[in-house]
Amino acid sequence: EESVILAHESHVTDVKFTQDGKELLSAGMDNFIKIWSVPGWELKNTFEGHGKSVNSLSFSSDGKMLASGSTDTSVKLWSYPSGEVLHTLQGHKKTVACVAFSPDSQILATTSYDGNVKLWSVESGEELQVLKGHKKNVGSASFSPDGSYLATGGLGGEIIIWSVENGEEVERLEKHDVAV
Repeated sequence: EESVILAHESHVTDVKFTQDGKELLSAGMDNFIKIWSVPGWELKNTFEGHGKSVNSLSFSSDGKMLASGSTDTSVKLWSYPSGEVLHTLQGHKKTVACVAFSPDSQILATTSYDGNVKLWSVESGEELQVLKGHKKNVGSASFSPDGSYLATGGLGGEIIIWSVENGEEVERLEKHDVAV
């Protein structure tokens, strides 16, 4: 059965279901994160706090934290479902394109149009490492299942595999002709 939700004032940039499937979250260019009931599709809550578009959402492995990245260059760690801001992470110079929790939810990776990848302590909110090596904007990130590697991709067409332990580049895949 098809359902259409008129969710945001502008473009929807990301959507995520909760692990139990009872809620759907949406991020938008209207600066909001909205929480919808499933399957009723009723608006349950709205998280406010970003000054510009919310571009990316990621849940911690236990579903109790939500990370959001924004065009305002900030990253927010929210308690879920309360919506309390636990940390506001500042450090990128341009749009934050992607946020990703490590499998154990101890580390948050963020990618940005400033060309950098940052690793943050989820507990303290402190910046742990800056991973530099992309030619242009970095738009995607994914941890390996054991959390030992981070793969990132960007507008330069390259994928870089990083060691999470020491932040060193392990491999560079440059087979794409356009953005990854």
